[in-house]
Amino acid sequence: MSQSRELHPLINYGLVPLLQLVLAFAVAGLLIVMVGQNPVQAVQLYLTDVLFSPVGIGQSIYYGTTLMFTGMAVALAFHAGLFNIGGEGQGLVGGIALTGVALLFMGHFTNDIGLLLPGFLMVPLLFVASAVGGAAWAAIPGYLQAYRGSHLVITTIMFNAIAFSLVLFLLTGSFQNPETPGDPKSPGLPESWWLWKVGDYFQMQLVGIEAQYREFKDAGLKTKDIKADHAEFWAQRAFARSMKNSPANVSFLFALLVAVGFWFFVWRTKWGYAIRAIGFNQTAARYGGINVPRTMLMTVCISGALAGLATTNIILGNGSDSEHVLRETGLVGLGFVGIAVALMGRNHPFGIVLAGLLF
Repeated sequence: MSQSRELHPLINYGLVPLLQLVLAFAVAGLLIVMVGQNPVQAVQLYLTDVLFSPVGIGQSIYYGTTLMFTGMAVALAFHAGLFNIGGEGQGLVGGIALTGVALLFMGHFTNDIGLLLPGFLMVPLLFVASAVGGAAWAAIPGYLQAYRGSHLVITTIMFNAIAFSLVLFLLTGSFQNPETPGDPKSPGLPESWWLWKVGDYFQMQLVGIEAQYREFKDAGLKTKDIKADHAEFWAQRAFARSMKNSPANVSFLFALLVAVGFWFFVWRTKWGYAIRAIGFNQTAARYGGINVPRTMLMTVCISGALAGLATTNIILGNGSDSEHVLRETGLVGLGFVGIAVALMGRNHPFGIVLAGLLF
């Protein structure tokens, strides 16, 4: 899997992804033509509503953050010559672990008040829980691959189905929100545990703007007069109202830190060297003194931890105030898209960050 890095870096990390991007746009343009629409107009809308729109950029960052975690999960396994296709199941179990710890502190299982720790203590704990849950779920197929020869692709696909059934079982059982018996979801997490979002800043800014707007109205100004005489204020008000629901949150910054850690771990540590050596040639790595089964198991567990972290963005950083909950549909599809993100990012963390935003 790592042999592609024998190419010149400009080709491997520059030209190849660029050609992939051009081909993707060409195929997409052809499909748009086939349905009778104008591909040029579609590109213009993409540029104006996504790349050059603050609202579109916020949405892209939110969804891209999840794909960064799942993409890095796939890429790490690739470097060891493994194909972890179980990111979706590992992410779901990461979400189960996160939610289970949260509900425990909320007193959900004992029907009492619980221990509502402040966010600066609880949020790191929930991040750790999601990573541990993903790693634990990946450890079983990782062990079967490393010590029993079971193919990782087959076992992780099977574990995806088991994870989906497990989350449904919990959401209709001990994790069920008693206030919504017909809707399989967990109780909402306390607001103090939500991740800070870009929209929160504009929500606070909007309070002051609306207060000023009421002052204008109290002074007898009509809406058309406010627009005409206070254009800058009106523009600020419109922008803040459009951005108040932006879901981009601090998990994006955490994903960037993880990408830096990924790079350092794979290319600057002895464990990363062992992972890459196995990816090049298992036999040579074994003769070089590397414990191949143990390294493979370690790689799959870390890969699962990265996939588990993807649910922090979905549960703790959701753009909707009413959706900071665990659902069985939270990660559907995004685990498999992470495979494409890893491939387009050439299994390099910084390429994966860009690919995640593009997707």
